[in-house]
Amino acid sequence: MSGAGEHLGESLEDIAEHRLGRTEFQAADEHLAACASCRRELAALLRVKQAFAPQAGDDAATVALLKAVSQLLARERMLAAPSTASRIRAAANSRWLVGAGFTAFLAIALFLWVLFTAGR
Repeated sequence: MSGAGEHLGESLEDIAEHRLGRTEFQAADEHLAACASCRRELAALLRVKQAFAPQAGDDAATVALLKAVSQLLARERMLAAPSTASRIRAAANSRWLVGAGFTAFLAIALFLWVLFTAGR
């Protein structure tokens, strides 16, 4: 099971297959109550399981299919996340602001130093 604040990920397959113990199920249920993303992913897994269960006849094939769908959904979630390039740009922008602030501080300090030393 994932840590606090993280998505359930592969544990969703265990939920769909009723393979969780009571404590794990309660923790997962609490997470699902608060996480719309995991609820959507679980609903998709359950729809796939329901659609293919009567035709599969092979539990291994059903498990493999559920795992494949879970991986596709995880990939989609990853692609929806901000790209590395945009995170780097945001970090560079914040570094630029820090640099500009520091430069302004130095300019003011120099101005005050010149102002006070000129009066002596």
